[in-house]
Amino acid sequence: MSTLDHEPYQVQRISKEELEKQILRLTRRPEPAAAPPANPQCATRTMTKDELEKMKERLYTQSMQLKEQKRKQMEEEQTREQLKATATVSSDELKGIVGRVYTEALARKAANLEEGKKQYLFHPPESKKIPLKAFVHHMYDEGIEKGKEREKKLYDKYLAPTEIHTGTISPIQAAESAARLSTKK
Repeated sequence: MSTLDHEPYQVQRISKEELEKQILRLTRRPEPAAAPPANPQCATRTMTKDELEKMKERLYTQSMQLKEQKRKQMEEEQTREQLKATATVSSDELKGIVGRVYTEALARKAANLEEGKKQYLFHPPESKKIPLKAFVHHMYDEGIEKGKEREKKLYDKYLAPTEIHTGTISPIQAAESAARLSTKK
């Protein structure tokens, strides 16, 4: 007996009616889901098709009227500008206008040039100059002052504790002084 003669599993067969039911179930369109209200606390307002069409028409006509008003305003503004442009200016006024505009432009250009020079040219910082003699005296005095301070610190650290004020010191003070002087730091 070969393995092909033997069926390891049982084939499921369905009837024609069940097959038709499955085909209908798989091919039918799903029902449209009802959309939940935008705000559950408030009722949603519904409009009929006629109301919706009326609203669309009203909004469309309003937008078209607004566009027409803006177009008319622009045309009126353009004609006013053209009328202003055709007005004649005397030669003296023209010279004054050109001179003013030209001198303003020259002044602005010169100011920009100066600002650019200040911004991009190197200018060494101005330093306070001290005469050499004063500098040497200051350094000399400072060095002497530091030497005096160093002497005072050394004196206070090593010699002041060993001085005898009463003429005699106790053996404890002598031992402390000897220990302090004999240790190297």
